[in-house]
Amino acid sequence: MAKKNIINQQPELLETKPINLFTKKFSVFSINSWKGLYIKKFKTNKVIYCNFELNNGNHTTCILPIENGRVIFNNGTYLVDDALKYYHLGFQECMLDYHEGFSLPIKRKFPLNDINIAIQSSNIHNISYATNPNVLRTFQINDVVRSAIQAAGITDFFKQVRLLVIISALASVISLLILAQSEGYFKGITG
Repeated sequence: MAKKNIINQQPELLETKPINLFTKKFSVFSINSWKGLYIKKFKTNKVIYCNFELNNGNHTTCILPIENGRVIFNNGTYLVDDALKYYHLGFQECMLDYHEGFSLPIKRKFPLNDINIAIQSSNIHNISYATNPNVLRTFQINDVVRSAIQAAGITDFFKQVRLLVIISALASVISLLILAQSEGYFKGITG
């Protein structure tokens, strides 16, 4: 059974060609620029971009030649599986993900559905809004506005409390002055 060569296939859903942010501008004096141009022009079917998670936790991306259905990286042999290739928009090429300590390609898939189900099963609604990137900005603005309104409500409350304290202090001073006048404490002062 012949395998399909998906390295040169473009995704059907792309309508515009994205800007390539991951490669530097072509330089006449750079060996890497000429090497990249040579690889893209003549060896597209014989190389593959690979993302490697290293044993120390760092990540690296490199172009590796495919020889007999395998690639060699840091003296390790890794198998190439066409079923796990995915198209990278920035490189405009198909890629594979590997871990340095595992010879088979890994499928990097974020478990979004499982996380959404776990969030929906909890009764916290703000987290489900905050984890959606399309509504996160609106959520943050609404949260800031709500806290500002609450802060404004607190300042109004403290203004009312201050007014009540001033009124009760004035009433106490006036009642103290009336008491002092009725007891005759001010007769000695006024003569």
